[in-house]
Amino acid sequence: GKYHFGSRDEDLPLYAWFDKSSQSRTHQVGELRPNAFGLYDTHGNVREWVEDMLTKSETGAPVRVSPGGNWCHPSSICVVGYRCL
Repeated sequence: GKYHFGSRDEDLPLYAWFDKSSQSRTHQVGELRPNAFGLYDTHGNVREWVEDMLTKSETGAPVRVSPGGNWCHPSSICVVGYRCL
């Protein structure tokens, strides 16, 4: 699905802090619902730095990516497949 809990956009505020739900700040982990594995904030809230790398098209250099958006991103960025350079 689009999110770890399915594909319903209207359920995102139950699981993620993003621009429309965060009050323009980060939040303590565990304030919203966890995913099926008991993990919190897998969408939104704070940027996650992962081992995933992409190649920057302009330079060919490898760069780290951040998945899932953060508290100031719109809901469209808080999806499972999104990767920010």
